[in-house]
Amino acid sequence: MWTPESIKEFKIENHYLIVKEARFIVFGISTELIENPDNKNLRDAYQTITNILRKPIIPVLFGTDMKWKESDIGVALSDKLYVTMQKPKQYEHKMNELIELLEQEKISSNKTQHLKDQPTDVFISYCWSNSHDAINKGIKNDLIQ
Repeated sequence: MWTPESIKEFKIENHYLIVKEARFIVFGISTELIENPDNKNLRDAYQTITNILRKPIIPVLFGTDMKWKESDIGVALSDKLYVTMQKPKQYEHKMNELIELLEQEKISSNKTQHLKDQPTDVFISYCWSNSHDAINKGIKNDLIQ
C-alpha cells in the first residue's frame, strides 16, 4: 500500500513483480493526489499497471471533491466502477461494497483465465512480405499475387 507521502518516492520498477502477481489493483485516487506535482510517479504507475501489466483496476475515491475526473487518469478511469470513501461515516458500508466488488472481479478474472487456458483450434499466421520475398528469390512462384 502506498500513501500520498510515499508515492513521491515510488518507482513502479521497484514493485513490478509484486504488482505483476496481483490479480487486480485497488487504486486510491483523489483530487489532492492528482493535482500534487510531486506525484508524477502515480501516472507512471497507472500507465504500467494498465498498459503493460494489463491488471484490472478498482478505483477507490478519497478527498472532498470529484475534480480528479478531469485529469488524464480520471478520463482513463471513466468506465470503471469505483467505491467512494469520501464520507468517514460510511466507511464500514463502503468497505463491504469494496469487498463485494473484489469478489466480482475475482469471479470475472477466473472466467477470463479459464478462457485463456483453453486450447486454440486454429491459429493462422501469414506474412505477405515473406511470400513476396519468396517469389522474388524464385523459391516459390505459384503464389497468388
